[in-house]
Amino acid sequence: MESIGLDIFSPCEVASGCDAIEIGSLYPGVAIFGGIDKRVLAGPLSGIDSYLERLIPPMRERGGFIPTCDHGVPEEVSYENYLYYRKRCVELGSEL
Repeated sequence: MESIGLDIFSPCEVASGCDAIEIGSLYPGVAIFGGIDKRVLAGPLSGIDSYLERLIPPMRERGGFIPTCDHGVPEEVSYENYLYYRKRCVELGSEL
């Protein structure tokens, strides 16, 4: 990675089998953009909570993580669900 200057993994696409926690542990010096499963965002709020509560705390501790959908938020994700996901990211990402 150092020989080619790789310092960002983007997008970390969950639908393609990428796992931000696993990649983050394998490559601690690489920033990760993505890691949010858009299929979860289209589901119930309880599913969003479960998903983010598993993902955000270890990635917050690791650092270098921007939680986004891989290429964009699809139309299946309601505006309300999107706002909820962003709010929960802020809440979970700022806990000390």
